[in-house]
Amino acid sequence: MALLSQGGGAYTVPSGTLCSKTRAIAVSGGVNVLSMKDSFYSRSKRGNHQLIVAASPPTDEAAVVAAEPLTREDLIAYLASGCKSKDKWRIGTEHEKFGFEVNTLRPMKYDQIAELLNSIAERFEWEKVMEGDKIIGLKQGKQSISLEPGGQFELSGAPLETLHQTCAEVNSHLYQVI
Repeated sequence: MALLSQGGGAYTVPSGTLCSKTRAIAVSGGVNVLSMKDSFYSRSKRGNHQLIVAASPPTDEAAVVAAEPLTREDLIAYLASGCKSKDKWRIGTEHEKFGFEVNTLRPMKYDQIAELLNSIAERFEWEKVMEGDKIIGLKQGKQSISLEPGGQFELSGAPLETLHQTCAEVNSHLYQVI
């Protein structure tokens, strides 16, 4: 399998040749396979094959093209390379809540959500996150409260060392929201 990627937006290019799963995919259309790293191969509705090139930031390192399948040891080494030493381990809590109107059980409207966020910002000294003139979140230290697409609130907690610290953080957050 060929592993390919290139900096910039994702796009497709026509494939010139498709080999077996264990061999590299050769492509045409002016794409330099050697400068790419991750990709996906697809077949369009018209039956022609295309290489889907995934977006990734440009790198100065040489491109990686795997001509042979990865081994179990390769995968273990790759995963282990991302491990942190125990003294750097942290817990980051994400906690989502949906707000509802008490009488109707309908989801809160944006105006109600904005009022709640503004109130939390003023009472508990959070910094407002704005999009134009609309409040869309709050920040305080390394934690934030964001307004998600479904209208739910999400606490993204600070990186903490113990479950006791995350419990205190969530309890404080719930006190502020309720």
